[in-house]
Amino acid sequence: SVHRKKIARPGAIGKHPGSTGTRKTNMETGEPLALPLVALMAKSGGEIEALLPRLVQRFGAVFAASDDYDFDKYSAYYAPEFGTGLVKRIVFFGPLREQVLLVDDKCWTCALEREIGSAEKRLVNIDPGFLNLSKLVLASTKDHAHRIYLSRGIHAEVTLFYRAGSFQTSAWTYPDYRDQIPFLNSVRNRLRTAFPEADPMRYR
Repeated sequence: SVHRKKIARPGAIGKHPGSTGTRKTNMETGEPLALPLVALMAKSGGEIEALLPRLVQRFGAVFAASDDYDFDKYSAYYAPEFGTGLVKRIVFFGPLREQVLLVDDKCWTCALEREIGSAEKRLVNIDPGFLNLSKLVLASTKDHAHRIYLSRGIHAEVTLFYRAGSFQTSAWTYPDYRDQIPFLNSVRNRLRTAFPEADPMRYR
């Protein structure tokens, strides 16, 4: 009889070349996976809720979500466009997603902002990113010294990094993400439990 090599399905758990541990990767592409997130800011929680079905359709079921919080106390940067009284929510989705899709995700959310608002005035600010055991990454269309260019006008920044049992800030970390560290640590703990092979290195 002919022996056929078993082909792993996309997203299956496999050995990472050169590593003694296992990792969660897309076995078809070899791309590392992470937990996708979208940060949403609007005038009300109702506007955020109205967008969730579109996000679930693209990213999967809601894995975790922060409480809505008052963004005005952190910054007035968006006031000329959105006005005051802004609320923000950070939402995580599952299953794990290829990190390389961050550019596609940011381009898609930019198009969604234009679809529900206009080029001159957005109704919701939608920022995609991802979280793994070592860091939280956000996408941006704006260049800066601490951001790395990816492609198609999209940059990435490591907003938080994990060390000594908790996420840590950098000089450029947005103040609201600093205050969300307890919540983000809890999401990381859930990620570690739900997907124990989510990272090839064992950050503790």
